Amino acid sequence: MTTNPRSTLTTTKQMESSYLWTANRFLQRWRRVREKTGFFAFMMIVMKAISVDPSLALGASRFPKNPAMMVVLPTKALQEDMISSVLDVLGLVLKGTGWERPTRTPPEPGSTPRGFLNPCLSLRSSLVKLGLDAVVINGDTVSEARARKTNLWTECRKEHSIILISPEELISPSFRDLLSSKEFAARVCRLGIDEAHLIYSWGASRFRTAFLELGHIHTRLPAVNGGFIPVIATSATIRAGPPMESICTTLGLVPGEYHLLRHSNLRRDIRITLRQISSSISGVSFPELDWLLDCKENTVVFCQTISLGFRLTAYLWRRGMAKGMADLPSRIRMFNSLNSADFNQKTLGFLNNNESSSIKIATDVLSVGWDSPWTTNAVLLGEPDDLDEFVQKIGRAGRDRTKVSHPRAFLYYSKTSTTTAEKLLKATESSTRMRVEGTAMDISMARFLLAPCKSASLNEH
Repeated sequence: MTTNPRSTLTTTKQMESSYLWTANRFLQRWRRVREKTGFFAFMMIVMKAISVDPSLALGASRFPKNPAMMVVLPTKALQEDMISSVLDVLGLVLKGTGWERPTRTPPEPGSTPRGFLNPCLSLRSSLVKLGLDAVVINGDTVSEARARKTNLWTECRKEHSIILISPEELISPSFRDLLSSKEFAARVCRLGIDEAHLIYSWGASRFRTAFLELGHIHTRLPAVNGGFIPVIATSATIRAGPPMESICTTLGLVPGEYHLLRHSNLRRDIRITLRQISSSISGVSFPELDWLLDCKENTVVFCQTISLGFRLTAYLWRRGMAKGMADLPSRIRMFNSLNSADFNQKTLGFLNNNESSSIKIATDVLSVGWDSPWTTNAVLLGEPDDLDEFVQKIGRAGRDRTKVSHPRAFLYYSKTSTTTAEKLLKATESSTRMRVEGTAMDISMARFLLAPCKSASLNEH
């Protein structure tokens, strides 16, 4: 069959114009897209444009006609960790609070945790909105596709621009078969690793050893231009010192041989307020938070345990009933792993689509992968272990600046936290340790609590 050159040229121009239009649309929506999502998206848009017209490249960059990027991130692993880390069925305080060692009740083997968020699905949704073909590969999505008589692994050989895959899948036979596919080897040209800080917090702690396998994945992927496929590791929170060193060691990143783009963790649009709480975290009365009932904005309150969240909810209900508030069932909602899946799903829909004032009382489940456009206030009841956790949680406020123009964050820290911070700073003055025995507080949190300027402390983090 003879191909009309004029027709081919027109088609190429149309494709190039389409990608450039998509890039322009992406730039217009940049402020409404998470930076990490935007980075992966823009990279793929550029690769697609260059694959169509190599003359657009700066230098000798070339990409296959159907380029693919594989992005590794905690899909199912993060769900399971969030569930197992917040189970306090016996009312015991969780590990990491520094007060009591827990008795943990793990999920049943093979069971799907209830009431979880899937950060990967949120990321895929954002990529699809930007016009990119993205797919999620984990145990759940593969099983769901199999029920529809579809094989996602087979699809990935020739389809999908961005493949979002769980670390646990990297050691599966199906992944090995994908790598042996000539079709896939011919088009994969970038490796992305999202939430790279989990390599340290999960991999180094041996909690999720699959994260340590990320360092070997280069040797298993096809070569590009005679070398390893370029890797792009992203995270909103990577502390200098042992966390950064552990990540670089695992990924084989040698100082001077990689580019480090570090931006400030300071959200200048968020007004941050620290208040010492006089009430006992283990008590049932929290008058410092009475203002939530009169607040006209959407607020999320992070509690370190389900027990604390329940006690706060009960207190606010009592106060609300005393004030004659009739909308308490819709105004105050809990989100945790002990709720039914149906209740949590309805709560998520309520949180994401509700413009009126509400109070969401949650555990760490909502600290990642949740982007409610209407949340104005993020409240932390009790100081977190490290500054990374603080940054992740306050980042839930003001996700959509077109809807929330003045987000706020409040940290209610305990009476003993400053004393603990002072002891920690003194104990680590001549040491590179991040923590000391007897306390769960990290040196980053200690410095933040004692810093005369909180914004400067965040900016340095």
